[in-house]
Amino acid sequence: MPYDKEELLNAAVCRVDALEAELISTKKALYESLMRQEELLAYIDRYEDAMSRRKRLCF
Repeated sequence: MPYDKEELLNAAVCRVDALEAELISTKKALYESLMRQEELLAYIDRYEDAMSRRKRLCF
């Protein structure tokens, strides 16, 4: 394989590796965001349930 083509191929492989690393990082951030969102939704549900019970006790 000619040297210039080998260099182009190596550069392309390096770009793919960098994109793959960014994708892994993005996937991790999205997963962490989803977990946090689920925690917040559960908190809101518990809060709404508590407020609902409190209103029933007051009336």
